[in-house]
Amino acid sequence: TMRAILYPLPLHIKGFIKADADGYETIVLNSNLTNESNRETFLHELAHSRYGDLARACCVDELEALRHKP
Repeated sequence: TMRAILYPLPLHIKGFIKADADGYETIVLNSNLTNESNRETFLHELAHSRYGDLARACCVDELEALRHKP
């Protein structure tokens, strides 16, 4: 199960995904950014979920490199 929330993050953080103890994956989007930016971030974080990145034992930089690869 997944949910998305808006939260006022620093401008340099667009958003992130996390797994909660209650079994939910939560996508946190920056409420200080535009709807379009949040839409793009949502789709990016959804890809992390779809490809099982939350269960991977590697660093965030490696995961981002994988998702941004053409």
